[in-house]
This record gives sequence, structure tokens and C-alpha cells, in this order.
Amino acid sequence: MALVAPPPAFADTSQAALAAYVRARAADAGGDPARASAGYAQALAVVDADPVVAVRAYRAAIDAGDYPLANRARQVLERAGVAPGDAALLALAEAVVDDDDAAIQAAIRRLAAGSLGFLAKPLAAWRLAARGDARAPEALADGDGDALARGFATENRVLLLIAQRQAEAGIAQLRALGTPASPIAELRQDAADLLVLAGRADLVPAIDVTPPAAVPPTVEAAVQRPIAGHRLLLFGTARLLSRLATTIDGFDGARRDPAIARAALRIDPDDDRARIALAGALAVDRGGDAALAVLDGIARDSRYFRRAQARRADILAMAGRHEAALAIAASLAAGSSASAADLRRYAAALRSADRPAEAARIYASLVDNDRSGADWALRLLLGEAQEHSGDWQSARANYEKAATLAPDRAVALNYLGYALVEHDDNLPRAQKLLEQAVALAPQDFSILDSLAWAYFKQADVARAVPLLERAARAQPDNAVITEHLGDAYWQAGRRYEARYAWRAASIDAGPEDSVRLAAKIDDGPQAR
Repeated sequence: MALVAPPPAFADTSQAALAAYVRARAADAGGDPARASAGYAQALAVVDADPVVAVRAYRAAIDAGDYPLANRARQVLERAGVAPGDAALLALAEAVVDDDDAAIQAAIRRLAAGSLGFLAKPLAAWRLAARGDARAPEALADGDGDALARGFATENRVLLLIAQRQAEAGIAQLRALGTPASPIAELRQDAADLLVLAGRADLVPAIDVTPPAAVPPTVEAAVQRPIAGHRLLLFGTARLLSRLATTIDGFDGARRDPAIARAALRIDPDDDRARIALAGALAVDRGGDAALAVLDGIARDSRYFRRAQARRADILAMAGRHEAALAIAASLAAGSSASAADLRRYAAALRSADRPAEAARIYASLVDNDRSGADWALRLLLGEAQEHSGDWQSARANYEKAATLAPDRAVALNYLGYALVEHDDNLPRAQKLLEQAVALAPQDFSILDSLAWAYFKQADVARAVPLLERAARAQPDNAVITEHLGDAYWQAGRRYEARYAWRAASIDAGPEDSVRLAAKIDDGPQAR
């Protein structure tokens, strides 16, 4: 949400509040949500109607898990008519915790009017079920809306059938949705938990999941009676929001909103699945420390501890802490319980730790175990590890295999084409492959750079320079593209512009690349 407003007007009310606001802004910029939240809380106590302070307080409070501040800031934004769409999720969570039916209905109406409108029907159905209305499952039976809306409706109908003493019907619908290893596995675990809470643990084996080791203490006394009322409302809404958070978390490139996971955790503070999704969202926006602190709250005996460790390894790698990431990835990859995903993560950690030969051996074993033989992306990973370990011929064979398996995938054609260019191996064919890749993905500027580099290597600078200029304008922080542009400028006799481009590239380059770029700036591309 963008607010066009002047800076907060503290006037003469409190120099301490102004100082708190400044400290909060600094903590915000430094990735310390807890300190930012404390500062904004102090400032908001003075200028309690200022939406500029409130929106910053709201975001910092969501990141820090400061629910009192998040709700106070949300209310300021709601009164000003500028509340972000996800604020309705927090309003819903508070209403559900308080079992405030009027507030629940108001939050559902706000959600229905926004981008999260597909949640409105399932939420309304859980509200009906909690109030003993047997029509709740049928409220989700019409199958309208887009694929996402239909998917959430179908999943929640399964759970509602189980909750309303129609467990066999719910299980039958669940089994029709997919195998235990499919993405529907999350729903299967929710169904198993609900069966235990509803006193039907005898049916858990029918859905092929391991039941919880123990029923949570808060519901232990109620296991032998059907789950209903407020308990059912808490369960249904918490699992719905948690499912949404983990669904978004599973999509590469999706915007990860921590407010979704925070709302789920407000209703069920023990939801480790939501906690892992929250860590993923914070890692993107706030960096590793805030995300790792969230994962610290997942106990070793949690059913999601192994998944949390995998997320921890990913976050450490993202933060450049490769040895720590490698240690966790190695532990996950050890033993008979290791999955293909665990082995891939370990191989990626080895690559990041500059141990490509070891990574190549793991990728090769995964290729050997790929029964379909159709995993072209795995072939690319194997080829890349082999190339970086000095085995160009093996790498080329795997790049060729990937391009054969995926002739319509720009990334597969780019891997092979760019590698051929870098090794001066059949440049005309490399050019043809890269032209095909650009046609498939015209807005992928890394692939455009590859094609330009193929032109450059064949002394066709006139065609290389315009493509490199276009790619560099689109991705000014891509050191590889900017360095290539400098090389092309130099070859075209534009020496001043070449040195300017190399200096720009050195800003975002790694240590080794910076040394090479410095030599180029001094002596030209012969220093490459």
C-alpha cells in the first residue's frame, strides 16, 4: 500500500516520541523488526491518528509478531480508510479468537471485497459449522470461481464433512483428490488431526498419514466428543489460513505476505507449518536473522522439525552462510530417510561451498534414480556441477540431453547455448540455440545477454551492443551483463564507455570478479 502523505507531525508533543520514531525507522531499515516495533509503538502512542506512523507500525508489528501493536495500528488505518487488504486477516483472527460473531462476519465481508475474496466462502462455511449448521459442507459444493477458489472450497468441504460426523464421506472425497505423496498431503494431515480431535482416530489409517504422537493438551479432555462450537471454529480458520500461507510459500516468485502466517499463528500459536511459511516470508523481506529466530520456535519433536531444518538451510544459504547451510543439508541428506529433495539441497550446498565435483556425484546418483528419465532440470544441475569441476565433455552431454528433453524450455536452450559460447565450441550452433531461447522468453534479459555474447564472440559487435544495452537497462545490478557491455564497448572503440560499464559492474561483483574488473579498467580486456 502506498500512502501519499507528509511525514508524521509530532509538533511539540514529545521529543521522546520523535526520537522513538527515528530509532524505529533505523531499526526497520536494519532488519530488526522487534526494535522497530517497540519504537513505532512509542511513537503511535503520541500521534495515534497518523496513518503514516500507523502503516509502518503495522508492518513492523506483523514482522515482529507484536499483535497488540498490529491491531492498534490496523484500527488507525481502518478509520482512515487506508488499511491494506491483509489487515482483514488480522481482524478475522482476533474475532475468531474472541468468538465475536459480528466481527467475524464483518471481516469476511472485507475479505470478500479484496484480492483474498476466495477465502470468504470457506470461512463462512466454518462459521456455519461452528454454530451447528449441517448445511456448511454444501455451501462449498457449487465449484464456482477460479482454480484456486475451487481448490480451497474442495479441501475445506472434506474437512467439514469429517467435522460434522460424515467422516467416511469426507475420507472418500479426500482419497479421490490425490496420492499421499501429492500436494494434497497437507490436507491429509489436517484431516488426520481433525479425526483425532473428533474422536475418530480409528479412521486415520484410511488416509495414509501418521497420526499426531499426542493430542494437544488444550483439547485432550474433549477428544471423546465431537469437535464443535468455538473449538471447531478455531481449528477450521487456523488450518485454512495456514494452508494458504504454505500454498503461497510453495510457489517460486510469489509474493510472500507474513500477515497470512501471522494471522494463522494468532489463532493457533502451535502451528509449526505456518511458522515455516512465516520464516520464508521474513527471509525475503527482512533477511536471515529474523527468519531464523522464527524457526527457533519449532521444537525438535515437532512433526515439522525436519522441514524446518530444510528451510533453515535454505535461509542460511540465501544469507551467504554456506558452511552452516552445508552442515544442515548434509545431516538431512544422511540416512535412509533422505528424500530426493534433501539430496538436491545437499548438492546445491556443496556447489555454493565451491565443491562442484562432490555435487556432481550426488546429482549423477539422482539422475540414475530418475525412473522416468525426463527430469531435464536435474540434467542441467548435473551439467553445471560437472562444468565447474572441469569436466566439460560430460557437462556438454548433460546439457544436450536437457535440451533434447525440453526443446521448448528457454532455460534449457540457454544453458547449452551459453556454455558452448564460453567454451568456444560450435559458436554458430550456440547462436541458433540462443536465438530460439530469446524467441521463447523475450523478456528474460539474462538469455538476451547470452545471445549478445554469442554475437560478440563471433566479432559481430554491431548486433551485440544494442542487445547488451537493452539488457543492462533492464537489469542494472547484473554484474555479468554490465561487464559484457563494457567488453563490447571496448571492442567497438568506445573506451570511455567501456571503463564506465566495468566500474558499474564492479559495484555488484564478487571479490574475484572485482579483481578482474579492476585490471580491465586499468589495462583493457586483455586483462580478462
